[in-house]
Amino acid sequence: KPLSYFASEKGEYSYINQSLRKIEGEEKNIFLFDALSLMCPDKVCNYKKKNTLLYFDEDHLSNHAALNIIAPEMLYFLNKNNILFR
Repeated sequence: KPLSYFASEKGEYSYINQSLRKIEGEEKNIFLFDALSLMCPDKVCNYKKKNTLLYFDEDHLSNHAALNIIAPEMLYFLNKNNILFR
């Protein structure tokens, strides 16, 4: 599906995304991690990448996607925003 199906102004999750962005802008200790853009590069949401499944089922990431796509970017995000305690 195209990314716009989920994230556009009239997309499936538009109300949720808009609400979260509003809260993020109002509160200095709220950070929004955008996993959707990581899972939908080039504005297309695929279920496979080079014969590797990205989802376990309709709603859950595969171990491969969680470990190799989301985790590295989430760690970077947490460090960049000084969210992790050392």
